Amino acid sequence: MVEHFHQQVSALIDGQAKAMIVTRSRLHAVKYKLAFDSYLEEKGYPYKALVAFTGGVIDPENLLPEPYTESRLNGFPESRTVEVFKQKEYRFLIVARKFQTGFNQPLLQTMYVDKRIKKVEAVQTLSRLNRNYPGKNGVFVLDFANKTDDIESAFQDYYQATILSESTDPNRLYDLKRLLENFALFTTNEVENFARAYFPTTQNPNPNQANLHPILNPIVDRYEQRTPEDKAEIRLRLGEYVRIYAFLVQVITFTDAELEKFYQFGRLLLKKLPFAGDRYPTDLTNYISMDSYRIEQTSTGRIQLLTEDGELVPLSDLSVVKPKTDNPAPLSAILAYVNEHFDPGDWSDEDKLNQFTEDMNSILANQEDLILALDASINPSEETRKLAFESFFQVTLEDMIDTNFDIYQKLTDDTKFGELFRQVMFHNLQQYLAERNSQASGE
Repeated sequence: MVEHFHQQVSALIDGQAKAMIVTRSRLHAVKYKLAFDSYLEEKGYPYKALVAFTGGVIDPENLLPEPYTESRLNGFPESRTVEVFKQKEYRFLIVARKFQTGFNQPLLQTMYVDKRIKKVEAVQTLSRLNRNYPGKNGVFVLDFANKTDDIESAFQDYYQATILSESTDPNRLYDLKRLLENFALFTTNEVENFARAYFPTTQNPNPNQANLHPILNPIVDRYEQRTPEDKAEIRLRLGEYVRIYAFLVQVITFTDAELEKFYQFGRLLLKKLPFAGDRYPTDLTNYISMDSYRIEQTSTGRIQLLTEDGELVPLSDLSVVKPKTDNPAPLSAILAYVNEHFDPGDWSDEDKLNQFTEDMNSILANQEDLILALDASINPSEETRKLAFESFFQVTLEDMIDTNFDIYQKLTDDTKFGELFRQVMFHNLQQYLAERNSQASGE
């Protein structure tokens, strides 16, 4: 990655081009950051790398007194990462989920992808490159983990939806405006009063937008009196008008000022119209899984300190790290951990986790390359066998994200739970391989 960037990318955009490295986990991001820093120093290249991830990370192969954090690795608070990355010498940004969406850096020209990304995540991640900048004539993606067909399929759905879902006929705006006026929810005078309060004039160069609420509030009150069917139709048509106008105004110069007045009026009115109480906005429920979260009061009371001397136990020598034990845990250990740390309501039942485990066992056991890599007679190095397993496990886990998002979320967010689960999978495969070899030798 570094050599490709140095030879092919660094001179682009007048020598300002930057790159993002998308990794498959927070631990991978940490290892990439350490490797990049070491290699850049060794080569003497004039580039620096930043890393971005949430929380703390413990490397089981290199236990340290404190976990790795973004601020510790970068050398400054994580709130400054975006601003520091703008500096010329910082050319690489290594990420793990963080900044794969909503990150805007026009100088990003290249992306190195070492993570399976699917559907919406693929579109959002690769779209970090699509910001315009003078001298930016193209972008480049070097992908180590995804198939071309999968990425094409992910983008194709949204490419078609963008083209087909929005009309480009300006007359559609007049149709929608007339349809909304027919609901008699507001008057022409109210729209005009809104425009006078909203747009700057010679007499009022700095309008106070607080004056808009007295105009919109009576309209909201009338809206609340309408039938559920009318309210749904009004919201739908008003939202459609706002979206179409915002799209068309970028490519068409409208000479009808009434359309702009109605757009600003509709845009702010839409924000004030309450949603129906029995549902959430579609764009929220599509991207947020709330079935595993709830707010619950676990205790209440005062913290009462005793008026007596205390005694502190000195810290142990942090340079001494106990060796990690690697005793495989049965599935019951995972279930016991879940039941101990989470209310039973957080999971529908144990069958859900059992089914997920069985599905993954089946998928991994049918990976012949993995089974060969785990065969000690072929690959005597236990460390190499575990690395092979980890690679196949991660790919399989990400392939199952769409149908098992809540379990995927628990595995990635709770490191202890994730480690227990990995131990179970590795242990199961070792048992499967031993039984298969035993049957083969018996035959």
